[in-house]
Amino acid sequence: MDYWHQKQIIKNIFALNYLSFRALAVLVSVLFIVTLGQFRWLRSSDGGIEHVRYYDYFDNYAALSEIIKGANKPNPIRAGAIELPAVMLQSYGFETVDGHGAIFFRRYKEIFKEIILDQLTTQAAKDSYDNNWYDYLLRNNGPLCLPLLEMLNVRYLLSPSRITYLEAYGCSVVEIWPDRTKLLPRQYNDPLFLYELPNWFPRGYLVSRSVVLPSDNQILSEMRRHSSNDLRQMVFLKEGEFPKRVLSELNNCNDSQAQAAIIKYKPDYIVFKVKTKGPKILVISNNFHSKWEAYIDGIKTEVFRVNHALQGVFINKPGEFRVTLQYHDPLLWFSHAAIPVGVLFQLIGFSLCAPSNWRDSLRIRRRVKEDLPG
Repeated sequence: MDYWHQKQIIKNIFALNYLSFRALAVLVSVLFIVTLGQFRWLRSSDGGIEHVRYYDYFDNYAALSEIIKGANKPNPIRAGAIELPAVMLQSYGFETVDGHGAIFFRRYKEIFKEIILDQLTTQAAKDSYDNNWYDYLLRNNGPLCLPLLEMLNVRYLLSPSRITYLEAYGCSVVEIWPDRTKLLPRQYNDPLFLYELPNWFPRGYLVSRSVVLPSDNQILSEMRRHSSNDLRQMVFLKEGEFPKRVLSELNNCNDSQAQAAIIKYKPDYIVFKVKTKGPKILVISNNFHSKWEAYIDGIKTEVFRVNHALQGVFINKPGEFRVTLQYHDPLLWFSHAAIPVGVLFQLIGFSLCAPSNWRDSLRIRRRVKEDLPG
């Protein structure tokens, strides 16, 4: 066998390996898509656990869209869905206090337990809640702790039925009907009842009275037994996490005219305009995390954990200030930068494992041409 025929065989082997690799990659991709599709079909079929497509099912309540447009100005608000999927409210633009997902902060989970504690009537129910990290649901099988919901910036509660204890608490109620001229098959066509809590807190508010307790459990119990008016004027701190000097300054200030207004809000960036006549704590009803940073007129200050799971910033003197909070994690930006780098490495790896047919052919032809006599 001459040299030229040997090169042709090598070329065909390269082409065969390339095609085999591509066929294998396509086959694996198809099998993955089919497997995932079957799994989703089982979950979404009539016998599955997700047979109701929430976004479509409740997609005919135009009044909810109008309400959220006005409610989020100027301050963002939260809502809760009682005996309804939270994603239904989220599809209209509401930020919800409840939800369905695997990522929740442990301390937030503990506050949420205090909200629904009267519904957990047995030890088995409490254990089930403690061991389940997926569902944070509002039910109608007992009263909710409404002052804690108000403290968490919850303004609205949506329910498919009237709820007596909400009306007794002083909640105003609006009955919302779907537009039945646009109803599609399997869409929800009954009225919904939107309750507005009377004493809901803004996303950020100022307090001057502190309650220092030795344990987190005591803080949770104390918060649960207080009224909305009490919670609006005090902040709960864990012993040892707040400087004593700050506490003495704070409790000597009595300023009922203090104001905190949001002038810019994003999930990872918040700006407040604060006006006070003395030391205050700015309480922000977002989850406390060590990666949050705070600045008062551009000067960095500490973000404290208050009310068990929320953020607090100490304003140490009277005046008008611009308070900025932002989430900063260098690893997050590195992970973003790693995405294009990862794509580049994938392309390089693919080119090395499956070289292009035409390049192989060119390389072999060039070698053959060089080796041919004459």
